[in-house]
Formats: sequence, structure tokens, C-alpha cells
Amino acid sequence: MAGDSEDPNAEEQYHVAVGEGDVADCVLLPGNPERVDKVVDLWDEHDEVAHHREYRTATGTYEGTPISVTSTGIGSPSAAIALEELAPVGADAFVR
Repeated sequence: MAGDSEDPNAEEQYHVAVGEGDVADCVLLPGNPERVDKVVDLWDEHDEVAHHREYRTATGTYEGTPISVTSTGIGSPSAAIALEELAPVGADAFVR
């Protein structure tokens, strides 16, 4: 069925639903998607750029520095998926 598997040529990552330019170099990785609100409340400004399953992503600035947050859900397999999909679109530092 179309749309049921990952397309390596897609502009948007399959699970986290972000593309190039949607995330900052540094991404915070809480488990619970509800924690994203608590994190971005401390930032200067932010926009939610994606929310697909347990993966909720917002990008903004903190004290003038670009930063993103993506929830990973429960467990290391879902966290690994987040890392593997965030890296190709520009993230290179992760804080769990």
C-alpha cells in the first residue's frame, strides 16, 4: 500500500515528520510529548513544526540561540528513530 513505508527520497522524515530547515543544530529530547510545552515556555519564541505519533517537534530560540525539542516517546528504540531521522535534516547535537 502506498504511504505505508518509509520513502528514502521524501522531503520529510517518515516518523518525526520534519524536513531540512525545520530543526536547529541542537535538539532536546524529552520522552513525553507533553513536556514539549514545558520546555518551550522557557524560550524567547517558538513554533511547533511537527506532531506525528509520539514525536512532537518545536523550534525556536533561547537567549537568542536557535534550539529545537523533539519528544521521543518511551524507550530506546523510539529514541533511536528520532536521532536517525533528525540528523539528516540538520541536527547534530542531542540532549536527553
